[in-house]
Amino acid sequence: MEKSITKRICLGAILLPHIQKHEPTATKESASKLIDIWGEMVDSIINEMFTYSKEHIQSVHINLREEMALELANLLSFISQKVVDNRLSGRSISEIDIKSEYQQCFGNEGKDKIKNTAIKCADHIWIERHRVRWEPKTIAALDREKNPRKTILNPRKVEDNHFIPLSFIKKYWSNKQSVFKSVKCSDGTIEIKARPVGSWGYQKGLYSDHLEAYFGLIEGDAARPIEMLLKMEPLNRPQREAFIGFIVIQRIRNPFFMKYLRSYMTPIISSVDRHK
Repeated sequence: MEKSITKRICLGAILLPHIQKHEPTATKESASKLIDIWGEMVDSIINEMFTYSKEHIQSVHINLREEMALELANLLSFISQKVVDNRLSGRSISEIDIKSEYQQCFGNEGKDKIKNTAIKCADHIWIERHRVRWEPKTIAALDREKNPRKTILNPRKVEDNHFIPLSFIKKYWSNKQSVFKSVKCSDGTIEIKARPVGSWGYQKGLYSDHLEAYFGLIEGDAARPIEMLLKMEPLNRPQREAFIGFIVIQRIRNPFFMKYLRSYMTPIISSVDRHK
């Protein structure tokens, strides 16, 4: 029962904006009965699509779950728009008889239309997406799990430790190899000063070369998840873990925390050395 109510609420939120494109004055209350009918129609199309697709789609790797959910959300919006466009073509909400509308949507002709739409969505979108993307990615993911690549840490001598990753500055903060700093002058005006990319967000000898190399690996793992978040794309479990790891490391590697850590660790280490 709860799932059914949640599903109606979600479909209502998707359908109403499409209805309002045809009839801007429409409200959730005035369109509620039609939303129920058309929401059930969209839901039936999706269920038919899944049933038809079942024999064409084998197992999909769990890390693709979020990507599939996004694809399904986009498909729901697309189908909802088509249903509304079709049912409101040349009509207003006030002209529609609810009983007649339900019969048209779920009578024999309506059921045939639902089935045909579901097959088209399956063949041209869902199954095709699986064939082109999800199946190859599943095979690749399973192969990586059977033959995991070894992570190799290659520390090198570094004097300037960027606590704000240089790659991040170059990609998101810079313009033609420069970053720009706003400085408020004594007369109240704002002066924009350009600085080289590499001169921002670093400190000399902040941490060891080993940690520098380790942080670099974490930055690389987080690069793709950051891009996806900025595009409002969902992250799968490994991507979420990579992003969380990046956030934690950013909290640890900054000069204030390192200074705080040293102030507490130095007496402890000195005490251990004295008692050896």
